Amino acid sequence: MLWQHRLTVSRELLDSENRPLKVVYPGRPNSGAGADFCDAVVYTGGLLRQGCIEVHTQSANWRAHGHHLDPAYNRVILHVALEASGTAQTFLQNGQVVPTVILGQSVSTAQTASTQSCLYPCQSFTRYHGKTALLDHLTSAGLQRFYLKAAGFHGDSPVEFAENFFQAFMEALGYAQNKEPFRQLARLMPLKTLENFVRQLPTEEETALNLLHSLLLGKAGLLFANCAARQLPASRLKALQHIWHAYGLQPALCDRDWILCRVRPGNHPIRRLLALGYLILRYRARGLFGSLLESVRSLPVTRANTVMEQIFTVNPADETALLGGERAAEIVVNVFLPAVFAWSISQGNREAADKILDYYRHYPRLPVNSLVHHMLGQLSLSGHDINGACQQQGLIHIFQTMCRQGQCHACTFDLSRENAD
Repeated sequence: MLWQHRLTVSRELLDSENRPLKVVYPGRPNSGAGADFCDAVVYTGGLLRQGCIEVHTQSANWRAHGHHLDPAYNRVILHVALEASGTAQTFLQNGQVVPTVILGQSVSTAQTASTQSCLYPCQSFTRYHGKTALLDHLTSAGLQRFYLKAAGFHGDSPVEFAENFFQAFMEALGYAQNKEPFRQLARLMPLKTLENFVRQLPTEEETALNLLHSLLLGKAGLLFANCAARQLPASRLKALQHIWHAYGLQPALCDRDWILCRVRPGNHPIRRLLALGYLILRYRARGLFGSLLESVRSLPVTRANTVMEQIFTVNPADETALLGGERAAEIVVNVFLPAVFAWSISQGNREAADKILDYYRHYPRLPVNSLVHHMLGQLSLSGHDINGACQQQGLIHIFQTMCRQGQCHACTFDLSRENAD
């Protein structure tokens, strides 16, 4: 966008109070609540600051739109306006003041076109090295991300390792807005506790599911939330609430711990917890992690990715999918494969680890999320240029470790470093 270009190519900027400021990275469009752009990096007051940028035509619109009263805008680190109007200062809801930059008149289209290539150093990489080199670089970055994820799985015993996996799995169920409450719930209600509970349940599936779903939703503090009536049939909700009262237990979380507004219906935490109940019950014979390890040993040579996704898919016959194929694929790539790789390494089974790594390297493309879409545009690539999930993960790795950290000067895409050498 024009304002991003104007900010980034400017060597020197002054805020509304004549203090020097530089936008190191203008961020990416924010698809959630709050400011227009997130993951921006600004250098001001001798420090790098990370957060959001809000953009207006008139600076007075900050107060006119009520942003100074909205906690969702407390992550703003810079207010950008084309024209000055009203007060020069930008106050957040928490009382802090952030810089305001007035851009003034827009630069001409011709000027923009002539300097657009200067927006990011990485945009010149393909011109000098070719697309093949760029894709090779993304593959390497994707492998780095995989190894970092695998390093996060550990445990001195199978039980500890399974709990570590369960917390990461629960976080994946909360993507994107509810990762933290899902992980917190996993700590407060460990996998071992759930699996011990399931072993005592009746063999009849409907009764067992009702008991387990009541426990999960009740502990999450969502069984009596207003949103529960929109996620469950009235008769089933009443039955689950009756079971919870019979337990006499207390919630571990409350509905205020969850982000329930602007959550896509398929990502609602109640639906994800219902899916979790199905999975815990499905694999109760060997336990969740033990069953997943066993499933890897019998994977077919072809269609392995489809089989792995089916392991996590929850699609009851009488309702829409609680955990569909797209989310299952994300879990396979981001949690399941790194965890099984780490477990294989910990057991000294290099052959199994190499097999898992091969699955990852050849895993098909995942649906393009907003972050991947942003990085494709930044590198002047299309979705069809990417040949698999590993390269998509490479885009995410570069964004997380370089772009959003304001590390353009240290990025291997920066040709000025090569020329200096």
